[in-house]
Amino acid sequence: MLKYKKVYSGYDQLIHFRFSTSLNITFVALMYGLAMPIMWPLASLAIFNQRFAERVQVAWLTKLPPMMDDSITNHYFGILRFAPLILLMNSYWLMDSRQIFDNVWAYRMTSTETMRSGHYVDIRIAQSAPIIIVLLMAIFIIVIQAVIPEEIL
Repeated sequence: MLKYKKVYSGYDQLIHFRFSTSLNITFVALMYGLAMPIMWPLASLAIFNQRFAERVQVAWLTKLPPMMDDSITNHYFGILRFAPLILLMNSYWLMDSRQIFDNVWAYRMTSTETMRSGHYVDIRIAQSAPIIIVLLMAIFIIVIQAVIPEEIL
């Protein structure tokens, strides 16, 4: 009877692997999404496929998941709120590339001289100006949320 129950009861549902995979997909898609826009539909397809496969696994292959509180989910969303910041930072870096948009190059005069990238924060009217404004506002909001307790907000 024990062998029968072991074979047909399924395996334990490990929820933390599911969260880490979706975090990985989300952060990679948001980090490189502006440079490679195909990442966004691919990430949404991957998350949809993962969610569908998990539902099939829970319904047919695994035991009932253990009863747990929402601490893992809250921690997951606490990490996930930094993904748009990564998107904005990398987007600003890409959209402010003077080599691509302004055709500005920094040449080396000698072979021992280090190459200057020309990537520095310069608030100017360009295609990257809205991104830096939104990034500064998002950082301000996150700092306010960290400093002021949630009960007061």
